[in-house]
Amino acid sequence: MTAPYLFGFPSQLTAISFPGKPRIVTVEAQAITVNPGNYTYNGEPFFFAGPLGTGASDIAPGPAGAIGFRQIGRSVTAPAIVQPFSLDMLNRLYSWEEPPHGYVSANGTTGSGVIFVDFDNVLKLSPTAKTITFEVDTRSHGKSTPSPDQEIIWFVCYTELAQSWSPGPLINATQNILTQSFMDFSPYFPVGLDPTNPDQDATFGSQIGSACDFSYQWTYNTAYQSLFGVPCPSGASTQVGAQQVVANLGECGLDASYLQIFPWAIVPPPPPGGAECSWSLKIKSWRRANNFFVTNTGVISRATIVDSKGYTFAAAPTKTQMLVSGGGNPTACRNIITVMPGSMQFTGTQEFS
Repeated sequence: MTAPYLFGFPSQLTAISFPGKPRIVTVEAQAITVNPGNYTYNGEPFFFAGPLGTGASDIAPGPAGAIGFRQIGRSVTAPAIVQPFSLDMLNRLYSWEEPPHGYVSANGTTGSGVIFVDFDNVLKLSPTAKTITFEVDTRSHGKSTPSPDQEIIWFVCYTELAQSWSPGPLINATQNILTQSFMDFSPYFPVGLDPTNPDQDATFGSQIGSACDFSYQWTYNTAYQSLFGVPCPSGASTQVGAQQVVANLGECGLDASYLQIFPWAIVPPPPPGGAECSWSLKIKSWRRANNFFVTNTGVISRATIVDSKGYTFAAAPTKTQMLVSGGGNPTACRNIITVMPGSMQFTGTQEFS
């Protein structure tokens, strides 16, 4: 009776076993975010194009310690022992015939995963094949970073009651950067100032002699700074903070009915320095190794041969080869692995686009 594929993926140490004396190729995928303090895309995607034209599937990596396993040539369903998948297994990357998307976690500095390809299963589909080719493909990485999530700030400005012109400020405070709008109808704007931009308007309002919806800033700045020790602000990060600014201006002698507050959505700029991701693929071929231990950083720590009587022997790879990105933010790459199942020798080549 053939021993089952053993799954379960314990949280501290992950082991995967194969029945018999298999021929296996493993690919340890490692991705590194050089600038983890920056905003980064949600990970480094890798795609596994299975042998014998089985199609491309996202397979690795996922969060650190994730494992991708692909069985070719047998049932399209997982063995009963892994159904249903354990919660711990679901929290890691797993894959069967058509695995889910897997990405390096964006909340850390590294992401990793291991691909296992069992060539005894592959050869069931093509028993006379002299070579088998599969790919681990990566996407291109640009130097730009996506915009951070929008934030809401609260501005304080005059109402129409305080203005010598009409109409007063036109405010559509949807708290959505795509639909919000603002308009200051002051006839005294300098050339180049955008009256639809409350931030520019407030900057102008802090200058001595300005006349706009935010000119209370320079008018009351001396009194405000004397009472509260800080320059008169144009707004606050919260609604409560903006209401406090209005209350403070009341203590400076300004009629509160002349003031109003409104929310404004902004997208803060990313911190300096672009995100840089690099990656490496360590390819190993194995003969007879049937028990693999994988660390929570996606590295095969050791492999063993467990014989039919349960005795364990250390196993070493037949061949090891490293393929790398060649630096940060690489272009897309086809990492092509051609295996000779008879000897379990292989060649790994790269095509950057």
